[in-house]
Order: sequence, then C-alpha cells, then structure tokens
Amino acid sequence: MILRRLPEDLLSVEPDLTSSDQEEADVRSDSRRGRLVQSLRFSVRGLSLRVRLAALTAIVVMLCIAIITFSSYATVKQVLSQEMDKTLQTQAQSYIDSGFEFPVTETGEGEDYRPRFFDSDNNMSVLVVPAEQAGRRAPVHKFEGILSPNEISVLVGDDPYTFESEGDKRSFAIAALDGRVIVLRLDIAFTNQTLESLWLVLILIAVTGFIASIIAGIAVANSGIQPITRLRRAADEVSRTGELRQIPVYSHDELGALTDSFNNMMNALQEAQTKQKNLVADASHELKTPLTSLRTNVELLMLASQRKDGPGISDQDRKDLERDVIAQIDEMSGLIGDLVDLAREDSNPEVLSTVEISELITQGIERVQRRRPDVTFDTHLIDWRLQGDSFALSRALLNLLDNAAKWSPEGGVVRVWMQPIGSEDSEATGSDADVPAQQEVEIRVADSGPGIPQQDRGKVFDRFYRSIKARSMPGSGLGLAIVKQVIERHHGVIVADESDDGGALMRAVLPGHPD
Repeated sequence: MILRRLPEDLLSVEPDLTSSDQEEADVRSDSRRGRLVQSLRFSVRGLSLRVRLAALTAIVVMLCIAIITFSSYATVKQVLSQEMDKTLQTQAQSYIDSGFEFPVTETGEGEDYRPRFFDSDNNMSVLVVPAEQAGRRAPVHKFEGILSPNEISVLVGDDPYTFESEGDKRSFAIAALDGRVIVLRLDIAFTNQTLESLWLVLILIAVTGFIASIIAGIAVANSGIQPITRLRRAADEVSRTGELRQIPVYSHDELGALTDSFNNMMNALQEAQTKQKNLVADASHELKTPLTSLRTNVELLMLASQRKDGPGISDQDRKDLERDVIAQIDEMSGLIGDLVDLAREDSNPEVLSTVEISELITQGIERVQRRRPDVTFDTHLIDWRLQGDSFALSRALLNLLDNAAKWSPEGGVVRVWMQPIGSEDSEATGSDADVPAQQEVEIRVADSGPGIPQQDRGKVFDRFYRSIKARSMPGSGLGLAIVKQVIERHHGVIVADESDDGGALMRAVLPGHPD
C-alpha cells in the first residue's frame, strides 16, 4: 500500500499544470540553465591564462592516462579470458575425442544416475553426462542446483555450448555429436587475484600520472606564459620609465614572433620619439633667433612710440623697423609651415589617389614665377601617373622649383625635364596587361646659380642644414628635407649634383607609369 500511494503522494505536491504553465516552466528552466552556463563561462574567463593552460594540459594528460589504464586492463582481461576459454575448449575436445565416460559404479545407472563433478588436472573439474541422461529425456530435476540455467539449456539441447563465469569459476558446457554433454569448470581464483593486483597497479600508476600531469600542466603553463610575462613586464617598464627597451628572443615559435613584433613596435616608437625630440630641439633652436630679433624690433618700436619728449627715431628708421618686423613674421610663418609639413610627413598618411606629375610641376612653375618673374623656366615634361599623396608631392615639387629659382640670378634659367626609366620588357608586359607595368621616371631640376660644393651635397637634405652661402638667403633649411621625405615615402630617391653650367642639379626618381 505504501508503494502504491507513493506516486500519488508525490503528484499531490504540485498542482496540475496547464499547457501554458508548462511552457512558462520550460522557459524558466531554460533561462536558469542559460544563466548557469553563462556564469560558468564567466567563471572560466575570470581565471588567469596560466591557470587555464595548466588545467587544460592536466585534463588532457589525465584523460590520456585514464584511457590507457582502462584499455590496458580491458586488454589483459580479454587476453586471459580467451586463454582460459581456449584451455576449456581443448580439454573438452580431448574428452569428446577419447570417448571418456565415468564408471557406472561411480555415477549410477538409469534412475540411480547422480550427476557429479570430478576433479581433473590443472585446477579443473569435469562432469560427463551420458547420452541417455541428456537431451529432451534428461532428468532436469537431478541437475538443478548443480548446473546453471545456461548449462541446463545445453543439457536439454537448446544451445550447442555456453561459457559462463561465476565467482572464481569459469565453466564451459558443450553437447557432443554422440549425445553426451561435457561440462568443465576451471578454478580462476589465481587469475582474478592477478587481475585485481594488475588493477591496483594500474590505479597507482594512474594516480601517479595524474599528479605528474598536474606538475606537467604547471610546467607547460609557466613555460608558455614566460614570454608573455616578459612582454607584460617590458610594457609595464615602458609605462613606468618611458625607456623603450628590447626584449631578448628565446624561441622561433609563435611567441617568438610576438616578441619580434613587440621589439619592432619598440623600434618604431623609439624612432618616432627620436624624430619628435629632434624636431622639437631643431624647431626651438631655429625659432629662437627670429623671435629674439622680432622682440628687439618690436621693443624699439614701442619705445619710440612712448617717447613724447626727447629725441625719437626718424620716419625712415621706423619704416625700416616695420619692414624688418614684417619680414621676420613672414620668415617665422614660413618656418612654422615647414615644421607642420615635416611633422605631417613623419605621420606617414595613406597613399591613395592618382597623381599626374606633369600637372603638379606646371602648377608649381606658375606659383614660383609669380615670385620670381625674372627667372625663365625651360621645361620638357611628359605625362606620368603614380599612386600617391597629391598634396605632399605638390609641396615637394614646389620646394624643388622654388629652391632652384631662389638660387638663380636675375635673368637666369631653370631647366626642368622628365625622362622615363624603364626596360623594354616591362613596357611589353604593361601593354599586354590591364594594369600598366610599374616603371620609373627621372625628374631633373637645374638652376644657373653658384651650385653646391661637393662636401655639402650629402647634407643639403638634412633638417635645418644651411651652408655658409645659404645663411644669407631667406629660408628655414627644411625645404629640401621635406622633399627627400616625400620622395622616399613614395618609394623614390633624390640626389644633389652639378648642372652643365655649374649650378645645382636635383635628380629625383619616382615610380609610376606613363598615361
């Protein structure tokens, strides 16, 4: 009665649920499971990388050890079982082949027959049932309690043979062709003890392996995290001290590649920092002189305007001071503009647009001639396109043209010409392809000025460098530096040389292709 009432009692705890209530319950259950999974996921993510790596390694090793342990035990047990079954089959076959039967005096005859196991060799006992006691006529009641149900099935002819294990006994029953039934039982106590000992040894090995897997996981985690730890410490050191130090590379794997990338970043940051420091130092030095002169002139003008009594300055002196002030302001404006352009080039913007070089040169010549109408330009231009920064290239070419006009005397000639540099193979390749082949063009700008001394030609592209002759001329010393930076950023080169009439010759080579 208690067992019958138990389901009713359990069902009475909760009321009957409708379909809508059941759906809401399912939704709540799914929500709880989702929150549980999410919380577990966040818990795992909250662990450190070292712990996760060590745990993952340990789990993998443990699984491998567990699989090997169970596989080894199952394999040994199967091999031993097969050997025992083979022994039983061999012994049963020998009894069948020999026609062995126990004496009637030992087993009885007819109704007096009593089934009995007799000890044999090799920890084995045997029961031979005569043909007249086997089959459908077998007195089953005599064998109950002696034979198992499976063995009785062989006795009555339902099964041809059977293997069976019970405790420390392994039995084999088989029906011979002559009607006899052979039942063998093998004592497997020693085998079971051996398997138990083997199981204990494997368990001990597995436990040892589990401990070793934890140690190996920690070692692997420490070894794998060590380069990342060095990177973190290096980044912390940079944040703390501002020193951009390199990290030694100890391997050539993914972590080694990460270290190389970090070192490359450090080099780039150090180079940018050096450029910034140099730019600030040079700018401070170059701005100091015009600022001092400008301040002096402004103070003189203010002092003269404040004097109502006593001697002042003449109108001509005042006009000279005002002209000097305006010239110094223009000089500082040009210097600041050059500094801005130089900083812009240091930032390396993306090169995206298509630029026509000949158009930029033509526009630059028009601007320069407005300032120097007394200089003639002799040009030989060709159509040439490249992918680049239109503004930067325009500024660089303008600086080249302006520098040539500045150093040319009144009535001088500035020669500008372009000449393609490309092999016949590349031109042929460009004619067959949809996209023109990459070639090069040489741009020459020659003036009729005094030229550049041999020892100064390698320095004219340095920032703020001005030769002794150039110090008397207006300029910031940044124009050619900007030109070189722009040309090199567009994968070109520029060198200073001597023109045919002894003036300066600037030779720039840029990639691209003709129209």
